[in-house]
Amino acid sequence: MLSNNKTQVFTRSIMDEVIVSQQETKFDQPTARIISHIQPIRVLVANAKGGCGKTTMVTNLASYFATQGEPTAIVDYDPQGSSMDWLTARDPKRAKIHGIAAFKHQTPNSTRSYSLRVPPSTSRIVLDTPAGLSGHSLSDMIQASDFIVIPVIPSAIDIRAATRFIRDVLLSRAYQSNAKAIAVVANRVKKNTLIYQKLERFLNSLNIPFITSLRDTQHYVRASEEGLGLSDLPRRNDKDILEWQPMLQWIEDQIHSKQMK
Repeated sequence: MLSNNKTQVFTRSIMDEVIVSQQETKFDQPTARIISHIQPIRVLVANAKGGCGKTTMVTNLASYFATQGEPTAIVDYDPQGSSMDWLTARDPKRAKIHGIAAFKHQTPNSTRSYSLRVPPSTSRIVLDTPAGLSGHSLSDMIQASDFIVIPVIPSAIDIRAATRFIRDVLLSRAYQSNAKAIAVVANRVKKNTLIYQKLERFLNSLNIPFITSLRDTQHYVRASEEGLGLSDLPRRNDKDILEWQPMLQWIEDQIHSKQMK
């Protein structure tokens, strides 16, 4: 369970959001690499199939870190640029999150996240990945992360795609040389349906944690349209808080474990 202080912060604001650093509508250009004195925690949110709610998870995780007082950055590799659009829509008065539109500066055979500039004080980085991630690009992303969150939605096509993607992660060069913690989240679920039950059985059959299920709700859509997190809505639903709590606890446990090494 989360500590009382963190639970109170989370209850007031399940995840806060963001402004783009220094300029309101422009993102940093890739220049010389900056080495921080403190190695940031890097969270990879990935699934080879699009439409699984990956960017919603990225933006909400980033806003959670920011509201905890952690200098946070989103590195967006998805050509759709949804995370950067979310940052642009964000009220500048909200908790600050630095944005890097990495998809604008990629070469076909390179995904080097840290050849891009992040503020030297950054302590949390969330990587938003493109659909179709595989091969060397997937391996590079895994190598550049500390742990991995894989969102999956309940459909037969998505279950098959998730099976292949998880296999690719586990067999990747980067994972084989340095295994990372992985967790799966069921996203956009309607419980008590046959397809959700099938997804739940599939996720429970994996040898990796299935940490929570996030319900299908318009709260995410309305918040995202205005560059907000769920916590910014006038009324916050207790169900949302309870659903996010296991994932945030898992993430805090991974961070604690890494920092104790």
